[in-house]
Amino acid sequence: MVIESWPESEAFRILGGEPALTLVPNLLVTGMLAIASSLLFLILLSIVMLLVGAGFGPPLVGFLLGVAATTRNHAPLEWRQTQLPPGSRRILAVLRPSCLGADLITWLLLLPSLVAIGSVFGADFVPPVLVFALIAAAFVFLLLAIVASFEHDIQRQIDTRRKASMDGEKFSRNALLAVPITPAAAVEARHEGNV
Repeated sequence: MVIESWPESEAFRILGGEPALTLVPNLLVTGMLAIASSLLFLILLSIVMLLVGAGFGPPLVGFLLGVAATTRNHAPLEWRQTQLPPGSRRILAVLRPSCLGADLITWLLLLPSLVAIGSVFGADFVPPVLVFALIAAAFVFLLLAIVASFEHDIQRQIDTRRKASMDGEKFSRNALLAVPITPAAAVEARHEGNV
């Protein structure tokens, strides 16, 4: 069956949406299977790349992002409930844009900048310590950005519930479905007396 996978996309307007082929007649199930198979493919491709000599960087980044994406769709990591106090979780949530920006800058310094400098001035011009420091910083900022993004989402859910409880709204089944909350956020909200 041929479907339109992006019917509202401006880029595919001339085609009436990006055409896609599926064997599943349900669009919701098709979408869920597409996402799950993409994540599985990303993780498997990263492992294969690592084993066949594609370097360490691209496979590790792909693997980390694939694992982070699959983790986000399920219950949050249990260690965050015990290892990170609520105050540090809020700080991480606020620092999310800074972590993302620092990671982007580090990767841009590492890949195009160092390659350009090395090709213009020679490979010996760039000290190996700088290269290793930038690689380490890029992965540290990537992990921080992932954790900070999780915490930002949890904090946003807690704030939404807090605002609703202050406004005197009662949570109906539909309201709970409209604002999904993770188990970690529910525990924190109960601890703070908001639910």
